[in-house]
Parts: sequence; C-alpha cells; structure tokens
Amino acid sequence: MTNVETRSIRNKLEARQRELIAGLDKREDLYIERQADSIDDTISASTRDFAVMQLNRNARSLREIKAALERLEEGTYGTCAECEDTIGPKRLAAIPWATLCVHCQESADQRREFRKGEQFVDDLVLAA
Repeated sequence: MTNVETRSIRNKLEARQRELIAGLDKREDLYIERQADSIDDTISASTRDFAVMQLNRNARSLREIKAALERLEEGTYGTCAECEDTIGPKRLAAIPWATLCVHCQESADQRREFRKGEQFVDDLVLAA
C-alpha cells in the first residue's frame, strides 16, 4: 500500500471517527421524564431504547475504527483476520474498518444466522 493510499484511508477513518464522537453527545435522549399518560411513558421508553441502541452501535463502530487505525500503524491493514488473504480494495473502500474478506465475512454471517436459528428453536422448546 502506498503512502498516498494509507493517508487517504487514515483520513476516511478519522473523519468517520469524528462523526461518531460528535454523535456521542446525544446522551440527553437517555433521560426519561415520567409522563402522566402511560402511552407517553411507553413512547419515551421506546425513544430511550432507540437512543441506547444508537450509542451502542456508535461505540462498537468507534472500536472497529480504532482497531483499523492500529492495523494501519502495524502494517496489517487489509489482511483478513481469518484466512490472512488480502481484503479486496472495493470492500475496503466501502467498509474501511473491515477485518474479514468477503468470503470469510459471508461464512461468519452464515454461522451467526445458524446460531440465531438454534436459539429460536431453543426458545420455542422452552416455551412449550
């Protein structure tokens, strides 16, 4: 990877990092003021739950970006963490913090879906 490519990737990652950090200031959405109406309470709770999900997603993204910046420093950026092949440039352009090549990501997604299916069946058995 050339210095120009590395600089470009670092700039993209750092720009996304700044966006996410700016979004962390929205913690006021977590505060719920008790409402007289139970429907309003439910809406407030849903809004808070959504804000918590957003904060968790942003925190996870920040960790992924930090790890990508560390891989850039170490010289391992662009190498699949599972098979150690090169991650395609199109994938890295779309998802600069990607740790897996397309093939390994598809396999990981299939394993995750299989585990979700197993959990669903387990939940059905427990409910019966």
